[in-house]
Amino acid sequence: MTERATSTLAAVAAAVALLVALAPVPASAEPLIWRLEQPPPPPGAPFKEPLGAPGDLSFWAPNRGLLTVEGNATIPRGIYSWNGQSWHQLATVCGGSGDTARIAWAGPDEFWVISEPSLPRAGAGLALCRFKDGQVVGSFSTPIESADPFRLMLSAACSGPSDCWFGGVGSQDALGDRIGAFHLHWNGSSLESVYGPQGRAVSDMEFHGGKLYESTLVGRAPENRTEPPNLAEPEPVPRLIQ
Repeated sequence: MTERATSTLAAVAAAVALLVALAPVPASAEPLIWRLEQPPPPPGAPFKEPLGAPGDLSFWAPNRGLLTVEGNATIPRGIYSWNGQSWHQLATVCGGSGDTARIAWAGPDEFWVISEPSLPRAGAGLALCRFKDGQVVGSFSTPIESADPFRLMLSAACSGPSDCWFGGVGSQDALGDRIGAFHLHWNGSSLESVYGPQGRAVSDMEFHGGKLYESTLVGRAPENRTEPPNLAEPEPVPRLIQ
């Protein structure tokens, strides 16, 4: 090896050693583990206690999360929001249990929740709440004797503020002219009921690639897998995703 090459290697080694010496020493990273994250009670609650059974949990971004709670004797049913650091109470309305409460984001500051109607009509999954900028801007439900009543809804998805879908149980309209899974569609200004394409209840909905995909139940209801649903037309092979 020439004297010049030896000198070059020595210079490179010295530079590497200097870079290593100047490089910051990484702090020992904390291990990634699951931990209990109990949201605090709302202001005025005398003690810290559980919020009641959770309903749906959904995130638009790491610092934008929503949680519906069923509530209990002390904590009202409602919605909690996550800002990236902590949970806080967003609303004391439109919450619900995990059986039917569903959240659908229409944008970073707009979302829908499948909830419960006001009395005298009772029952989870029979009403919708629309939130924008942290406030309720719309509440939708129907009387039980309505000519086109809301049926039990189990799923929700939005592609944007003017295109939201809510899917429910297999049913038919009052006259029996329309049969199939109950849907509601929000077009940006109003809700329209849609029945179909079959009678299998819609269990979940997701937008992907500009299309709406939905999964359906095998049986008549989530707790009834053996009794066949009422179908609009024969289905030799069950179509469970459409």
